[in-house]
Amino acid sequence: MPSKAPAPLTDDDSWVTVFGYPHGSSKSVLAVFRGIGAVEQVDDGQGNWMHLRFASPWAAQKALSRNGSVLPGTSCMIGCIPAKRAQANVNQASNASFLSPVKPERHD
Repeated sequence: MPSKAPAPLTDDDSWVTVFGYPHGSSKSVLAVFRGIGAVEQVDDGQGNWMHLRFASPWAAQKALSRNGSVLPGTSCMIGCIPAKRAQANVNQASNASFLSPVKPERHD
């Protein structure tokens, strides 16, 4: 059975989301990823995550290989996923209802 060829990479594939690092260490995390490839844009998140746009989709693919790795000189494990998937997770969470359908327990 012939194997299916991977889809060609596009400019959208140049974006990754890095997360899980300690507060205040975004500069050192960014330095690690700049060592992987040229970072053209950085969008800082509201917490311990950021979106990075690499100059090429291939550099982004190399960055994605760091998912689940420990940052050099630390004991911090980071996540690195495609930004499209991260945005979908954010959108899904913002659309979710956090109200419980369970009625409060009555104490007579």
